[in-house]
Amino acid sequence: MKKHSIKTPKSHRHQCISYPVHIFFCRHDFLSYHSIAELPLLATANFQTIKNLRANFGVASIPTNRQKHPPISTPLHILYQDDSLIAVDKPAGQLVHSADTPQADDLVTMKILRNQIGQQVNPAHRLDRPTTGVLLFTTKRSATRALGRAFERHQVQKVYHAIVDGIPTHQKWTCEEPNQKNPDSPIRDAKTDFCILSRLPQNLTLIEARPQTGRYHQIRRHLLHCGLPIVGDYRYAGYDRSQELSDQLQLETRMLLQCQSLTFPHPISKKEITIKAPPDPLIKKLTS
Repeated sequence: MKKHSIKTPKSHRHQCISYPVHIFFCRHDFLSYHSIAELPLLATANFQTIKNLRANFGVASIPTNRQKHPPISTPLHILYQDDSLIAVDKPAGQLVHSADTPQADDLVTMKILRNQIGQQVNPAHRLDRPTTGVLLFTTKRSATRALGRAFERHQVQKVYHAIVDGIPTHQKWTCEEPNQKNPDSPIRDAKTDFCILSRLPQNLTLIEARPQTGRYHQIRRHLLHCGLPIVGDYRYAGYDRSQELSDQLQLETRMLLQCQSLTFPHPISKKEITIKAPPDPLIKKLTS
């Protein structure tokens, strides 16, 4: 099957990459909104919806007069563990590490895992707050350095599953749209390989994504560029459509993107190892 490539002409690379998202900075007592027009909609949302949206957007705070209490976390599902590595199945809504401006109700995977195993850990890579799946940590400095080199040399194979809003025109394709984190950041090359896993009702598609580079929100932005936003991705797909699908599919504002597996050379033994996560429950429900 021929693969198709989607790439912006080089003559356009100097321009700022534009996405339908406008994140507004806010004070500690306001929620950041990705569109000022959504303020009336969010103002009428119930507390749980706003809390879920906060976890999805990864924003600063929740507008509420309720007294804040320490968050309650459940033990993490450990997928793999040895003397130098530990991998967990990261739940949606958790930060990999503490934010620059931490909030009282933040759930931080690194801290939860540290307390769970009674040992200091360091994240080997990142997952966005609303993304689920395989998250790898190291427990030794030598392993941290070795894995860092493996990621830099593109020796880590990352496989993601996502449900997108729309039907791709090709069975397999590659997106090479350059990525710019913000208008002041440099424009960087980015590449993601995609393929269709199955077609679903309601004009949805289960796809596999294999990022060849590790840019900011790369898979989410590349799918948006292809006209296939991820279901539940409020930041890029827009509030109205995301909330419509969330209500129809009973997603509770979840984004349907999972890091399904990582394959890499073990930092100590150098043998190839593959760590897989069980299917995301919501993705499994919609595809079964």
